[in-house]
Amino acid sequence: MMSKTTSKILSLVLVLVMAAALLSACGGGSAGPEGTYRIKSMDYGDTTLDYDTLKSFAALAGVDIDDLFRLELQSGGKALMIADGDESEGTFTVNGSTVSITFDGTTVDAQLDGNTLTIEEDGTKMVFEKK
Repeated sequence: MMSKTTSKILSLVLVLVMAAALLSACGGGSAGPEGTYRIKSMDYGDTTLDYDTLKSFAALAGVDIDDLFRLELQSGGKALMIADGDESEGTFTVNGSTVSITFDGTTVDAQLDGNTLTIEEDGTKMVFEKK
């Protein structure tokens, strides 16, 4: 049985992951951003959660973090977001190192640096890494 603190932390992580999916459908960048991206870390306020921590929390819920939350940038400017098992289709465009991703009429800009994609929105910073 999970402790109350562990349960609260897991709930926070799952809420952040779902909020991130709604607020920041993310994508790639210059020089061929196409590919699959997994979350590498998430900063929220004074809390930083790295990939291993996110993976551990997801495992407590019986899921793999890569199956729970993933972004795919596909050829032709198509994007696919998998969040909590739900798929959303969208689009992306690239302007230099800025990738603008649109899902359900909401566009978010992400910064691409090599294989790393960073989104900062409303006090939350998420870093994604191309697989």
